[in-house]
Amino acid sequence: MKTITSILTKVFVVEFYQHNASFFLLIGGLCFGFMSGIEHKALAQFFVSSPLLLTIPISFWTLYTWKVILFNRSVLQLQQNEFVFHFSLIKISAQTSSIVAIIIEQLMPFLLYAVFLIVMAWSKNMYFSIIYVVISIMLLLTWSTVILIRELNNPNQEKRVSSLKRYFDNRFKKTFYQFFIEWISRNDLVTFVGSKLFSCVVLYTVLFFYKTENYDARLLGLGISIGFSANASLAFQFHQFENVHFVILRNLPISLWRRLVYFIVTFIFLCLPEFSLLIHNFPSNLHLLTFLSSILFCISLLLIYYTHLYRHHIDMEKHMRFVFFIIMGSVVAILFSVPMGLLACIYLIEAIYIFKRYYYHFEFIAPVHRGDD
Repeated sequence: MKTITSILTKVFVVEFYQHNASFFLLIGGLCFGFMSGIEHKALAQFFVSSPLLLTIPISFWTLYTWKVILFNRSVLQLQQNEFVFHFSLIKISAQTSSIVAIIIEQLMPFLLYAVFLIVMAWSKNMYFSIIYVVISIMLLLTWSTVILIRELNNPNQEKRVSSLKRYFDNRFKKTFYQFFIEWISRNDLVTFVGSKLFSCVVLYTVLFFYKTENYDARLLGLGISIGFSANASLAFQFHQFENVHFVILRNLPISLWRRLVYFIVTFIFLCLPEFSLLIHNFPSNLHLLTFLSSILFCISLLLIYYTHLYRHHIDMEKHMRFVFFIIMGSVVAILFSVPMGLLACIYLIEAIYIFKRYYYHFEFIAPVHRGDD
């Protein structure tokens, strides 16, 4: 049993944390770099104060669990991991105990936070919140375990297209802007929804502060720098989509400017929740010019995250390092009262230069998996 668990841990758990190292680094930096221990306790007490508020962290846990499920599914599709299907020959009880162990290891980040919430709820005698958290954890653990056991025992399952999707595909013509949005929704829904939730929460929190105090534009700039940077993972996925799944696009007779417009329009559609929050809750004490500068700053961040990927082939981890560098640089510049409009112009000029200079010289290098040589 220990041998089986050890092998599955190396295949699923170790690879999961290595693959998502940049993701955990970014989340860790945002959670522990900007919040003190007292603020974490206050936030936890806020969550456990009612079942409705507990839905917020549980929603993030559900997205994280779905991310784990998708990763485990992708691991099983790799050629070098075909030996894993041999574990379906052992007893179902042995399979279950081993898989539960590795799922717990994969879900450990939010399980630790769940324990923290339980401790906070226990100190305030909020026993219903404890029961709510425990039931949610058990359901998520059961969900991910059952799916992995099912896929281990049913390899190479046929993918079916629903009749509703076939109807819409046959009746309506798709525009270019829909291609990536549909692809990311079907292939990496966790990244899509997670980035939208994080970005909207950060922006709404920053805009809410303006209702209590008359802050200047620097606070808004900080919120945009951090919140809109959550879309950097989508920019990376858009780059992958263009160079892996829609390779023909690079060979079509489309001008560079039109390609940039495609990207901008696509991401304006993707970022409609953030733009809606910004427009609807824009602080009344700030000038209209600040509003226009903030919109331009949002677009410039998206462009710089996308175009720099054409300088040379990089993976997600190196991409997130660049994102962290841009966030920190923007934060420092804004704290020293550099206008958002000036930062936006700098990022736009740099993004356009990089795109014109490197787009046609860029060659995508497909990752080589161990065991393929």
